[in-house]
Amino acid sequence: MEITSNKKEDFISFIKKSHSYLVLSILFILVFWGWQVLNNLAKKKEQIRFDDYCLGITRRINDRLHDIEMILRGAAGVFAASDKVTSADWAAYVKYKNLDELFPGTQALGFAEVINASELEDHIQSIKEEGHPDYKVWPVGDRDVYTSVIFIEPFDDWNKRFIGYDMFSEPLRRAAMEKCRDSAMTTMTDQIKLVQKTGNELKPGILIYVPIYNKDQPLLTIEDRRKAIKGYVFSELRIDVMFEEIFPDPEQEVTFEIYDSNSNHINNLLFPETNSPYNPVKEYKPLLSKNVSLKLYGRTWFLTLNSTPHFDALHKNRSFLILLIAGSIISILIFFLIRSGERVARRAQKLAGNMTVSLRKSEERFRSTLDNMMEGCQILDYNWKYLYINDAAVRHNRRPREELLGMEYAKMWPGIEQTEVYNVIKHCLINRVPHHMENEFAYPDGSLGCFDLSIQPVPEGVFILSIDISERKLVQIELDNHRLHLEELVKERSAELLLALEETRDLYENAPCGYHSLDSTGKFIRINSTELNWLGYSREEVIDIKYFTDFLTPESLKKFKESFPVFVDQGFINNLEFEFIRKDGSNFFAAVNASSVKDAAGNFIMSRSTLFDITDRKKAEFALDNAMKEAKSANRAKSEFLANMSHEIRTPMNAVLGYSELLGSTVTDQVQKNYISSIISSGRSLLTLINDILDLSKIEAGKLDLEFEFVDTRSFFSEFERIFSLRVSEKGLKFILEITSGTPPGIYIDEARVRQIVFNLLGNAVKFTNEGSIKLSVYTENPQIINYSKEKSGELIDLVIEVSDTGIGISEELKELIFEPFTQERSNKHTGGTGLGLTITKRLISLMNGSISFESEQGKGSTFIIKIPEISYLRDFSTTNTDIKINPDDIIFKEAVILIVDNVQHNRSYLKDALKNTQLKIIEAEDGFIGFKTAKELIPDLIIADIRMPKMDGFQLLSKLKSDKKLKHIPVIAYSASVLKDRKERIHNSKFSGLLIKPVNITELYLTLMNILPYSTTTKEDSNNLMTDTLVTGEIENLSDLILSLETVYHERWKTFAVTQPINEIHEFASALFQLGLKHNSQIIAAYGKELIDAADSFDIDTLLKLILKYKSIVGNLKNSFNDLK
Repeated sequence: MEITSNKKEDFISFIKKSHSYLVLSILFILVFWGWQVLNNLAKKKEQIRFDDYCLGITRRINDRLHDIEMILRGAAGVFAASDKVTSADWAAYVKYKNLDELFPGTQALGFAEVINASELEDHIQSIKEEGHPDYKVWPVGDRDVYTSVIFIEPFDDWNKRFIGYDMFSEPLRRAAMEKCRDSAMTTMTDQIKLVQKTGNELKPGILIYVPIYNKDQPLLTIEDRRKAIKGYVFSELRIDVMFEEIFPDPEQEVTFEIYDSNSNHINNLLFPETNSPYNPVKEYKPLLSKNVSLKLYGRTWFLTLNSTPHFDALHKNRSFLILLIAGSIISILIFFLIRSGERVARRAQKLAGNMTVSLRKSEERFRSTLDNMMEGCQILDYNWKYLYINDAAVRHNRRPREELLGMEYAKMWPGIEQTEVYNVIKHCLINRVPHHMENEFAYPDGSLGCFDLSIQPVPEGVFILSIDISERKLVQIELDNHRLHLEELVKERSAELLLALEETRDLYENAPCGYHSLDSTGKFIRINSTELNWLGYSREEVIDIKYFTDFLTPESLKKFKESFPVFVDQGFINNLEFEFIRKDGSNFFAAVNASSVKDAAGNFIMSRSTLFDITDRKKAEFALDNAMKEAKSANRAKSEFLANMSHEIRTPMNAVLGYSELLGSTVTDQVQKNYISSIISSGRSLLTLINDILDLSKIEAGKLDLEFEFVDTRSFFSEFERIFSLRVSEKGLKFILEITSGTPPGIYIDEARVRQIVFNLLGNAVKFTNEGSIKLSVYTENPQIINYSKEKSGELIDLVIEVSDTGIGISEELKELIFEPFTQERSNKHTGGTGLGLTITKRLISLMNGSISFESEQGKGSTFIIKIPEISYLRDFSTTNTDIKINPDDIIFKEAVILIVDNVQHNRSYLKDALKNTQLKIIEAEDGFIGFKTAKELIPDLIIADIRMPKMDGFQLLSKLKSDKKLKHIPVIAYSASVLKDRKERIHNSKFSGLLIKPVNITELYLTLMNILPYSTTTKEDSNNLMTDTLVTGEIENLSDLILSLETVYHERWKTFAVTQPINEIHEFASALFQLGLKHNSQIIAAYGKELIDAADSFDIDTLLKLILKYKSIVGNLKNSFNDLK
């Protein structure tokens, strides 16, 4: 028993010594068990949550496909309810379903009709007759049964392509459709690659079919259903778009992959695609995963579902490992607490004594701190007596500490029981709830003190912390007073603003311009008094009643409707002029500036406009317009006057010059011949003056048109050297032509006008230079590259022409006037001319956008510089002469009757004389009436009619002839002295067969007649053989008079044009010489005159110069031959 007792004591002693370890072991066991239980519960909860997610995914897939099936079954119901479904019915049904918005991914909803091979042609024909002429069943091929798509929506450009498509021609579609037909159930295809509308990329998709059977046919067996099948309604679904709409958030808790079959092989993957945000995270091993098989309309989809890192993170966050660790740590801490318990117990008494000493010292330090605080500290016991008060509180209470300690609070502050602070302290004492407040205390001397009080319950009663805020309150009072002052100022400013607003309103109402605002419909919602006064209405008659367009004239209303869309689009419009109708019916004009106001969505809601009265300005514009019309009328009168002057002067000059030349060939008296030469010279000068005046007038009126063409540069400017060589050599001058090497071979200019310009300048240079030289320089500047036509180089240059001389120069007083009309240098009294040459030259250059300048020193010469900018040029250029040359002697007209209608006798006689050696019969009529009557009687082959005749002019005569059935075939040639462009255009636009300009030469006359009358030609002998010394029979008897004329009158004329060389004078001289040869029966002179005419007509300068120089030798040879015959 003793041993047992010892063992028991030892065991108890052991237990006492090791009880901490036992507790530690029990704690460890409990912590691990609790952790295991909680962790298992968390896993089960996460699995349930994962299963719920998976169930939700499969349910949403099932729901979407079920919705599509219901749409298809509804479409089948459309066919079941109607004997005939049209494309419009189908379109209405699909539009009602709103597939694009409610079921994205549905690319098409259609109907495919089942067609037996024997019914195919009838089916195609019936569809064509319904308004589809291009309908066909495709792909082409012989099959027992066809299923042609006849309805498909949406019926856009992409889906239109599938009309007529035979779905049985594709194996996957056919398999699903046959299964659908035999089972009478909704059927889905295997995965099909669909071509997208936006490109050629293939995307996975499926088609779902619902069968439609013919009515009233049995469907019990498969065979029954095959016979009764009518067609299929189908839906084409794009998988990726459908699933992205069903699951809009790619970063969801669970990712999934869908395979078409029970295998998760990559070739069977339906969703998601590669690089899709719906793909699982690469190389991530999910905590939870699951495989699900879905039975869907005859197909099985295999779903692989995996938790995402986001999902797993929630599970990891819920891990209870930290509980295990924390529990173990707590167990260890408890172990150490128990181990240290004995030591704590042993040291407790010692520590208690030490702590008592420390507490007393701490209390002393705390009291010292309270005593020295700036804030007042006081403690009241439950009887409201002061237990403690520090120095700051003593100052606040204004009594000695000894008096305050033990004093009741109510005695310190008489009447405190009726204040809020008393209730607060009472509440704190009873309910032990702290409070904070501000309170004002009245001292016995009547002064006030304001304190911030914090009242805290303490075991002894309440602790009151007081802060003196009297000064702060004074500042607050000052701030309040200042605030009140500011409020007064604000009231004053508000009154001023109201006054300013009234002034602004007055300015708005009484402004010199109109203001109004319109709502979105154009109705007035605001208008100022100024505009109301303009319109003549009251405000009540306009606001919310009248529209802006109510006051517009019809023309202004049209302008408003045209400009309003622009105004709404750009948001403003400026200076748009309208004509308004006042209430009294009068009108006024206003310029409108308007701006639009739009809401946050950009919709137009109203407009604001400013109107300026421009009635006076418009009246001024109307007056200016009338003045412009009057100016145009005056300009037309001026043009008509010039046309009349041209006709009235050139017409008689036709006879004066013609008969003067004929008279000169018959007169032998030298004095008389000189008189005749003066008449001819003066007539030509008059014609030159008329031409210059007409050119100047056409330039001023803007009616002179330039005709540009490419010309040979060197050939063009070399002409001037050949033309003026004889003249400058006779004056002992030197002619220098300088064309720089860089000048292109072909330039694009108006050849006639540039020739006229250079002729004028060179003619002046020769005229005013008596010694030295004349220089013509041509070069280019400023090359530019441009985009141009294929025929041109694509480059531009500035053409510069300089004419220099060593003549008399230009005086200082004349330099300012040199380009004015009728201005000439008077230092040379025998130069002649009209004084218009330089004026015309400058204005022609201005028409070409060019410039002319000059440098001159009197007595040393002048240099004129012409610059024509930006002309095209060719790097390679060659010309071909295609001018027609004729010899009138070689032309034999067939017999014909010509009626000449002209009110001037000598004009008729001249044409009659010119054609007297032909087989043409000439009949004359002195006006249009007689001409028409004569034409009706004789039916001539040709009529030559003057344009300007009294009673009936040429245009009226032409109109009467063309309106007569018997006479309308007769060709009519216009005979005119007018060279104005509008008159020429009127002639060419009429039904005239040709035009002769007075004075007309023989060649022009023959060429015009040859275009109308039949003729034949004789072989032309070589001119060199004609111009020999041999005289033919008939020449000898007339040779004396011929030689006399050639040595007198014609020699003087030859000397004149041989120096000046104007083409028109050479042509006239040649024509007269030709007529002289015919008159005297001289083939030599006639042939010589004819060659001069041909050279002048073709502007063949080389030949012309050679022929001019032959004149003296021809006359000399004739004279020698005549002397030999004597």
